[in-house]
Amino acid sequence: MLIQLSRFKHVILKRQCFECSVFLFVLSFLLGAVKSTDPYCDSGYLNEMVFSLSGCNLDWPDAKFKCEYIASGKYKGTDIIHTRFQMCGDKTILLQPKYRPGVPFSVGQICLKSNMKCNPCITPYPCWSLHDPCSCEAIVNAVDLYLDCKGIVWFLDVGIVNTLEAPEKKCGPKVLGVHCESGKVVSVIELCSLVCSTSRLQYIVVDYNDDGYPIVMVSDGGSRAILVWNTMTNEGYRVQLPKAVLAGGGKRDVLYIILVRRGCGSNFLYFSYLSSDHMFYVKSNCLHQKTKTGCVMDVGKKPNKIVLLGTDNGQVIFFRLCNENNIYMWDTNLAFKEYNFILAQKPLDCRIPTHVAAGYRRLVWVLESNFQHGERPDKKLRLCWHVVN
Repeated sequence: MLIQLSRFKHVILKRQCFECSVFLFVLSFLLGAVKSTDPYCDSGYLNEMVFSLSGCNLDWPDAKFKCEYIASGKYKGTDIIHTRFQMCGDKTILLQPKYRPGVPFSVGQICLKSNMKCNPCITPYPCWSLHDPCSCEAIVNAVDLYLDCKGIVWFLDVGIVNTLEAPEKKCGPKVLGVHCESGKVVSVIELCSLVCSTSRLQYIVVDYNDDGYPIVMVSDGGSRAILVWNTMTNEGYRVQLPKAVLAGGGKRDVLYIILVRRGCGSNFLYFSYLSSDHMFYVKSNCLHQKTKTGCVMDVGKKPNKIVLLGTDNGQVIFFRLCNENNIYMWDTNLAFKEYNFILAQKPLDCRIPTHVAAGYRRLVWVLESNFQHGERPDKKLRLCWHVVN
C-alpha cells in the first residue's frame, strides 16, 4: 500500500517479491505496480527498490576472521534477525540484536544504491572495531535506535547478550550517539546510575531543548519509568510514571514510546504498555529538566492491545493491533477514536510489521517479518520491507 507523506490516499498494490530460497532469513522490499498518477509510483521506479537480505552475507575483514567466528560459535547466519531500522541518505542502518550466540554484531548497514538487489552485503555499522566483543566501549547489544533531526543516530545498548537463551551481562547499559554519515561517535551516555534491579530498557527517542542540546529518553518497562539524560547539563534522572498507566490490568511488559512533532516546537511523547487499556502522552519539554513538572494526559481507551510501530516524522502514528498484521495510522491532532484510525496497509500474508520509519526518497518504509518473539529458529523465515509512498 502506498501513501503520500504529505497527504493520504488509497492506491492499489500488485504484489511482487524476490525470494532467495537458499537463505533461512530473507529481507525483501516488496513493491509493485500501483494505480496512481504520481510518477514515483510507476512499476519501474518501485522495482529499483526491491532488496532481499540474509544473515548469510556479512562483510568480514578476511576469511580467517570469519572462520574463527564460525568455529567459536560467534557466527551463525540463522541466528540473525533484523528487527528495526533507520535510513540515512542512501544507506539503511539495521538492528540485528544478539538474541542468540551466533550474531557477530548488532548493528549493520546496507547501501540502497547497490546493484546487488538479492542478498546485498551487510557491513557492521559504523565499523568492526566498534563491535569488539571484549570492549565495553563498543556496542555490545543494541536493541533500539533513533535518528534525530540533526543526523545523529542514537543506539540503546543494553549490555546483555543471548537474551533469548541464556542472558549474559557483558557490560552496563549505555546510549551511543553516532553521526550517521561519518560514523563518528559523538556521544556516550552511561545509564548504570539510572537503572535498578527490575529495569528492562526497551525503546529510545531523542528530542532537542531550546538551547539545541539533545535530550535522550529511554523507556524502562520493568520499573514503570522513563529515563532521561540532559546532554547540556550532563545529568540523568528517572521519571516515574503514575500507576494509572497500568490501568485495566496492564502488566509491566513492553513500554512503547513515540515522539510526535506537531511543528512550532510542540513535541509530545506518547507512550503505552502493550497490555494496558489506555494511551498517554506528556509534553516532551516537561521532561527536559529534572526540576520541571508535567502532567501525564490520558489520550483515550485503546480498541485492543496495540503495538506502536513508528511515525512519519511528524504528527502521524502508525500502529497495529496485537496478533494482527494490518497497519493503521492515526493523526494525533484528531481524537483517539476508532473512526479516526485509517487502514494504511493490509498485507496479503501473515507477515507481522515490526517497525515504520520515514526515509529514503522521502518515503515511509515498513519492516515486516514472520519471525515472532524469537521462537522456532528452525523454521524457514522471511523478513519483508514494504514501501509506503
